[in-house]
Amino acid sequence: MTAVKMFGRKALPLTLAALVGLGWLVVDRPAVQAATGHADESLIDIRSRAGAFLAAQLATEEGDLDRSIAYLRRALSFDPTETKLRVNLMMTLLGRGKFDEALAEADRLKAVPEAERFARLTVAVDEMRGKNFKRVPSTLQNRAGQDDLQRLTNRVMAAWAKAGNGDAGGALADLRALDDQPWYAPFTTLHSALMADLYERPEADRLYRSLLDDEEASAGAPDLWVQGVAAYASWLIRDGRADFARSVLSSGEAVAPQFIEFAELRKKLKSGKRPERFVKSAREGAAIYLYDLGLVLNRPGSEPLTRVYLQLARALMPQNGTILVQIGLVEERLGFPRRAMEYYGDVPERSPLRRIADLQSGLALADAEDYKAAEKSLRDAIARDPMEERAYLALGDIFARNEQFAEAAQLYEEAVAALEEGGKKPDWNFYYRRGMAYERLKQWDKAEPDFRRALTLEPNRPEVLNYLGYSLVDRNEKLEEGLDLIRKAVEARPDAGFIVDSLGWAFYRLGRYDEAVRELERAIALMPEDPTVNDHLGDAYWKVGRKLEAEYQWNAALAAVKAMKKPDPMLMAEIMSKQARGLPDDEPARNADAALAVDPAEAAN
Repeated sequence: MTAVKMFGRKALPLTLAALVGLGWLVVDRPAVQAATGHADESLIDIRSRAGAFLAAQLATEEGDLDRSIAYLRRALSFDPTETKLRVNLMMTLLGRGKFDEALAEADRLKAVPEAERFARLTVAVDEMRGKNFKRVPSTLQNRAGQDDLQRLTNRVMAAWAKAGNGDAGGALADLRALDDQPWYAPFTTLHSALMADLYERPEADRLYRSLLDDEEASAGAPDLWVQGVAAYASWLIRDGRADFARSVLSSGEAVAPQFIEFAELRKKLKSGKRPERFVKSAREGAAIYLYDLGLVLNRPGSEPLTRVYLQLARALMPQNGTILVQIGLVEERLGFPRRAMEYYGDVPERSPLRRIADLQSGLALADAEDYKAAEKSLRDAIARDPMEERAYLALGDIFARNEQFAEAAQLYEEAVAALEEGGKKPDWNFYYRRGMAYERLKQWDKAEPDFRRALTLEPNRPEVLNYLGYSLVDRNEKLEEGLDLIRKAVEARPDAGFIVDSLGWAFYRLGRYDEAVRELERAIALMPEDPTVNDHLGDAYWKVGRKLEAEYQWNAALAAVKAMKKPDPMLMAEIMSKQARGLPDDEPARNADAALAVDPAEAAN
């Protein structure tokens, strides 16, 4: 299941710092150097608690959790009573998935107010792991105050423990009473439905149906919603209502077409086999809640905390492919592809997520810049299943990343042919990506039909509208159509700076400089540090006579280019030329790279 931002404007009122509170992951590199005498602590004989602690923090920032754990233990050897060190050690052990070692620290910390949040949760997870359900509610009773998230977590975990102890009715009543915050609803409804399903209670159907019909949950909490849809479809199939199950699956697929559980349930319907319950024990129910919580918190900057909750879920379900893949995805986002591959490799062969894990392993190899191994891994996946769309798209992304556009175009041709031969309609994405590859190869006669075919399949897809419209304007062809396409893309994604930039640059290309300035100023507000947008706005300012502001934007563009991991020397030279001489008054509108019409985040991948 792909992690997404959830709840929109009803965002959880939490930050990583507020949740951890004791300086976990805060690194002061100069302090490391001052305390140890060297910037690289791996070369140092640590002789002080402060030096070991700072070295541990730096190791954590660099992703070497094993080394961080070793340094924290070294720091504790100087002062075994230091609470801050033990909290950091517990959290780092949890993040690395060393649950039993973290448990030893949690037992020591559960009575310490500033540490008990995660210490008590860790102990409760161990109790549920051992089916000591009676002890869980008292274990979760914090001495310090509870915030809204902690209250939700303690009550849901305690409810699953109560159900595991034989009181499902009481557990469901506890969840019904948990209405402190409106954003609790997707959690409580989903887990009430899963609990009622597990214990074969008739209210399961009503609870599932209420989640299915909750449009706010489907839009604001899609990960929880699709779980509920899949679980409901499983309930309906087991209840003999296959036609309604198909309808429910169609509703889910409209929101999350790639959700693996939907495909698995379709197979069950086709074969007539009875599906399993989504949750098969109280322990699994608690694990799914912790997994769900990890998804909710999975926002930029909170990945280390997300990883802790996922690892707690993994302690309860060590062989669950969905949890393992999600931990791997978090590791990739943190920039540690090799560690991600450890988790992908642990996904059991029998798991429906095994194929996804193989695909992600190929992408992780590419992230580690082992491109030959990545290509082999993904080509092996295609050979095993020529109908596996994601393998083609993943390999195509690797080719595009390395500017192997001819190889990408050929691969997408093979993909379209294989899918059509297998009786499957190729997704719009294949035509869009093949069109981009042809455009980069300057084969517009092949690129344009692919973009138009993609729009036939998905008429309102903003990235296709933007790329095709930008290309038409840039080629000085079908200008009005090109502008209309970009405008539609902006209407669909008004907050996408790269698309607003396309509109501004289209006006620039047409010599409509005042309108270009208006749109490019909007784009710069959305993407203030993007070198291309700064460069474009500088050009537009120059054309309307705002030359001092133009120079300022070019300076900003040059600084942004220099800050890039791989600065573009041609762009740097062009900007410096404009800084020195400006733009000639009679300069023809210059061609721009159509690749600039792509989301920078997508281009970076």
